[in-house]
Amino acid sequence: MGLHNEVKNNTVVVSSLQIAEHFGKEHRSVLKSIKDLLLNIEELHNFEHTPKMFYV
Repeated sequence: MGLHNEVKNNTVVVSSLQIAEHFGKEHRSVLKSIKDLLLNIEELHNFEHTPKMFYV
């Protein structure tokens, strides 16, 4: 069973359902992992754009 992906705007795209099926995971677990990754990216982005104060 292979992944059926497509290319959109020079980016390979595959559905979360296909990922779950391919790796034998529950779809809701894959969705949670994707959500967690997106939250981590957002947190990193916010951290990088937050003024830093250093005390000596």
